Amino acid sequence: MTQHSLLVVPFEGWHVDIIDLRPEQKRLTQWGIQTLGGPEAYGNSFIEYAVTSDGVPMCYTALWDGVPIFSAGLMHTAPHSAMAWALVGNPFLTSPSAVKREVVGILKSYIDKAPVHRVSAEVEVGFEKAMSFLERLGFEAE
Repeated sequence: MTQHSLLVVPFEGWHVDIIDLRPEQKRLTQWGIQTLGGPEAYGNSFIEYAVTSDGVPMCYTALWDGVPIFSAGLMHTAPHSAMAWALVGNPFLTSPSAVKREVVGILKSYIDKAPVHRVSAEVEVGFEKAMSFLERLGFEAE
């Protein structure tokens, strides 16, 4: 049986260029990449506008065997509010349930510690897997 490793690390801008995004999300990220001058600049914008906790940006990447498969974080939308974002790689979607549960647990703990009063998220209409994922993180549909 193959031994795999899962590690959650601080998000870095270059992760945008490496993560194997779903085709739908890849199309959406192309606008930011083109507008900001490349994948790393686009990724760095997530860090620049991130909610911080003790001076550290609340942006993370899950590495599966050293490869980014999922990145997420919180961006300020108002003084006490934030928007959750995620870049979901195809390998995350096909990873074992235990990996998904562990990533959800880690992300939930980070969201719960966020120094904001409200966190919101948006998903593609009809993308049930994303809605289910957000519900596991504690979000409710409005």
